[in-house]
Amino acid sequence: MSFLFGKPPDPLESVRKWKLELVSQNRTLEREIRAIDQEEMKTKVAIKQAIKRNDKESAKILSKEIYRSRKAKEKLYSSKVALHSVQMHLQHSMAVMRVAGCIQKSTEVTKALNQLVTLPQIGEVMRTMEAEMIKVGLVEEMIEEATTFEEEDTEEQADAEVDKILMELTESTFAKVGSVGTGVPRPSQKVASPKVATTTTSQQRAQRPLAM
Repeated sequence: MSFLFGKPPDPLESVRKWKLELVSQNRTLEREIRAIDQEEMKTKVAIKQAIKRNDKESAKILSKEIYRSRKAKEKLYSSKVALHSVQMHLQHSMAVMRVAGCIQKSTEVTKALNQLVTLPQIGEVMRTMEAEMIKVGLVEEMIEEATTFEEEDTEEQADAEVDKILMELTESTFAKVGSVGTGVPRPSQKVASPKVATTTTSQQRAQRPLAM
């Protein structure tokens, strides 16, 4: 009945619970990544079919979908890194508590949580965990707004990425099919003659590594 008198939770027990919860949230992110990969495969098939029909507008629109899905995966991989960071600091905190008998505040955990609470997939769970960590004294209460992941690409950068996706799928100069920002294909564009480009799949993948 000690909880009725406001006795704080045991820090070691709290840390153990958080570590298990972080493992669970990591699995959630992995499932989300697999789902995006499956949809991307279907979209690639649709793009190739559009190219065969000389349907440039559909190919462009579908390529933008792949671009967006890859940006979403980058955020998820970044989140996995943040989760791992929190796990490592919790492990360190447990070691310190066993030796010193007290918990130390961690600015690194605060920063990682500030990023994770913005994710729609796990944000609610992470906000609850953050509140519990504040009570125990592991992190400071965040006054500033939650940190976003990275700035969105400019229209020119988005166009370039869509061009890479089309080049990857068609291996031709058909990549220039329009502007991502306007959503309207360039009327002057024509399908290039079917001269084969020499870019290999491994080279294309090296141009767009995913953050881990």
